[in-house]
Amino acid sequence: MFSVIKKIISSTSTIFFIVSFTFLLLFLIPGDPVDFILKDGASLEDKNLLRQEMGLDKNFISQYMQFLKNFITLNLGQSVHTGEPVLNSIARQFPFTFFLSVISLGMALLW
Repeated sequence: MFSVIKKIISSTSTIFFIVSFTFLLLFLIPGDPVDFILKDGASLEDKNLLRQEMGLDKNFISQYMQFLKNFITLNLGQSVHTGEPVLNSIARQFPFTFFLSVISLGMALLW
């Protein structure tokens, strides 16, 4: 029983570290996501409005807390490319990923 709890704590801390590191990398990447989304020709007012909607006008800690809250509640936002929820894209591709994982595991066990 103790080893199960230990593994859950270890897994949770690993996921927390990966999520935090991912946020830090996304925060430090040069460029403005608003410029990528709106492309050229958008007014400064439109850019500021989108920045405010996305919470990009807040400080690092506020953005990080919102990011963690969204991650925990599985609110992964909207895809920039398709406009659909990211969770829907992940769910649509999950069966294929799961199938490949099972096949890979099977091959690794047979080797």
